[in-house]
Amino acid sequence: MSDLVILCGIAIDHLCKVKDAKATYSQALDYSENLGGMAYNTSVATAQLGIKTILVSPVGDDFPGAPSLRNLTYNLQKAKGKTTRCTLIYDGKSERIYFLRGVYHDIDIIKAKAAIKKADWVHFAGVAPCFSELAGFAKKSKKTISSNLGYDLFHYPPKDKLLKGLIERSNYLIMSDNEIGYLGIDPRDLKGKTIIKTMGKKGSVVFEGNKETKIKTYPVKVGSPFGAGDTYTGTFIAAKMSKRSTIESARLASAAGSFAVEEKTTTPKLNWGKIKKRAKKLV
Repeated sequence: MSDLVILCGIAIDHLCKVKDAKATYSQALDYSENLGGMAYNTSVATAQLGIKTILVSPVGDDFPGAPSLRNLTYNLQKAKGKTTRCTLIYDGKSERIYFLRGVYHDIDIIKAKAAIKKADWVHFAGVAPCFSELAGFAKKSKKTISSNLGYDLFHYPPKDKLLKGLIERSNYLIMSDNEIGYLGIDPRDLKGKTIIKTMGKKGSVVFEGNKETKIKTYPVKVGSPFGAGDTYTGTFIAAKMSKRSTIESARLASAAGSFAVEEKTTTPKLNWGKIKKRAKKLV
């Protein structure tokens, strides 16, 4: 049995630092191609932190392969079409993000349910048409459920039944302040759940029952603005599954996210030792 199943997409990230992200033409200062996507980035974090993780993701015929990593098992489902791609452009002040959806939504529901059966915790990274059904299946199977809706959220109307079903079935929701604003919800109104609102440099807020707790960020020089939220999410899940309190888990997650910010990658190298060292300074 695995400890954790994460759905959905692996993406091929094209990371490009430019002189001016808002200009029609701008000089590229740095460029790299890496595996990424919310599910992949999150699973790399949980696996590095000792959680046995299965990543369920559709990939296209052009998928280049994924590196082996201790504690991470790939459940890759081949689909006709291109592997999801994401172009990430930034200049240190602003960024632009462009998606090629590709086979992102082509999840084999039967195989996904089989993986969910084997897990204690199920995490939904992003939004796909089958997620409400799979979350319902996970709920009936008495799994702990978390969701990080991410950029996919903005492709759906705020009151969409899919979003409502996923939110209602999740025990933990990690959302940016922009996502919460788009949905038009007050985290305090979502009873019986733990909500984490992330706010970039301003830190995060944990809404647990009637209690609100502000979590600081660890200041670093920005290498890349991408992947911090996924590292935060993966670390939070790993900490909770390691029997830590919600507030301690969020503080560790915030510290871990800083490593993603200062490195030019969406999947920084993590271990509990260096995360704890930074987290002590956030108290």
